Amino acid sequence: MHRLTAIFLSVSLLILLSCAAFFLAWSIISPRLRGEILNNSLEGKICALEARFGSPRILITGDSRANFQLIPAVFEAGTGSSCLNVAIAAGDLITSANALARHPELISRTKLIVISVGIYQINDGSLDAGFMSEASFAELGVPDHFRIFRKRPLDLLRYYREAFRLYRRREWKGMRFECGDYWTAGYDVYPGKGFYRAERVWNRQIGPDPLLANPWYMDLRLDGIRWRQFRETLERLDQLGIPTVVFQSPYGPTWMRAPENRGAIAAERVFASELSAFAKPLKNVHFLDFFSASGADRGDSSGAFRLSETVHPESLTDSLFYDAAHLNPSGAEIFSRWFLRELQMRKLLPDSTAE
Repeated sequence: MHRLTAIFLSVSLLILLSCAAFFLAWSIISPRLRGEILNNSLEGKICALEARFGSPRILITGDSRANFQLIPAVFEAGTGSSCLNVAIAAGDLITSANALARHPELISRTKLIVISVGIYQINDGSLDAGFMSEASFAELGVPDHFRIFRKRPLDLLRYYREAFRLYRRREWKGMRFECGDYWTAGYDVYPGKGFYRAERVWNRQIGPDPLLANPWYMDLRLDGIRWRQFRETLERLDQLGIPTVVFQSPYGPTWMRAPENRGAIAAERVFASELSAFAKPLKNVHFLDFFSASGADRGDSSGAFRLSETVHPESLTDSLFYDAAHLNPSGAEIFSRWFLRELQMRKLLPDSTAE
């Protein structure tokens, strides 16, 4: 009996010492990770495009919905102002905001910032790899980590392991990011000034209920820690003093009409409503909800999208989509011109005479 007690006490002490060592280590490295970009693909894209073209008057960033769908050439032709697209796959708001803060030279001449956002960035249940950025994880404290990952401890360990790996590479091994490190992700960023041509036409197949199958919508918790973090980041962007447009992207009409997607559509509309209400009193942050501009889920079979009564509706049929959530290059041309008209109507475009 005494032997079992001794073993139990020894194991308990070992666990306590391990926890104490972990918390001590995290308290040392976490301040060095907060505010960092922690994404070499984004840092490399910024470095490559800024070195070649300089600071743009219009800067596009965010995730793949900006990378695939907003064409700098269309913006330049329509405004006479220079434009770059530094968006990357899964580029969340926090990573984008950190990049703007870490690269002041990129926005030294910028008069308009455009950022795509998605519901996965505020869903406390969207924790699969790629759906919570390292920058977002590093900004949160340990109590928030434990609350978010309370049902997924193995994922929490994976995120901590990645944070320690990033710290080790950057600090211990001296492997801080260099411009030449840029990974092109299989395409040349220079011809399109960062725009990625997603060459495919959506086959219109509808999968299982996205509330069960898509990491964006799994275990939906939209009013928790990540929503608080998202709001704080919007306030930080507002303080830059540069007009900033965050937008929610359109989805394909067939996806919008599918009965199995109703739960996901309702969640997207909640996200849009909450984001719109929060952005309204901010001085420099504006929200455009292209998702809710579709009438497909309300019985409109024309594929017409209308965001503003004063801007002619656009018809975005399934043939213009790469997949349910991304337009192909033909759709991106239409969407970019539509986006420009919405900006013009709201008087958010920079003065081209100052170029």
